[in-house]
Amino acid sequence: MLVPDFIKTTQIDWQKDWRGDYRGIRKHPLPDGIVQWVEDYYLTYYAWANQLSIYYANTYRSSFMWIYFMGALAALLALIGTAGRMSSTSFI
Repeated sequence: MLVPDFIKTTQIDWQKDWRGDYRGIRKHPLPDGIVQWVEDYYLTYYAWANQLSIYYANTYRSSFMWIYFMGALAALLALIGTAGRMSSTSFI
């Protein structure tokens, strides 16, 4: 799995935040100078940390899904083994 470009992804997200809601309306718009200053000085550092946290959070949640799936599979196999043993002993 390829990890997306941290800076580009964060820049797209920030542009959505700077513009406002889906209609492009922001109640309290920031001056372009402040927006540019924040992006120049903080974007690269924030992007790296934020996108890594998103990546590892998704990996962590996925591992829980696999753990629950494997637990259910183990219980199912145990029930199949128990049912097989019961059916073979009833014929003796």
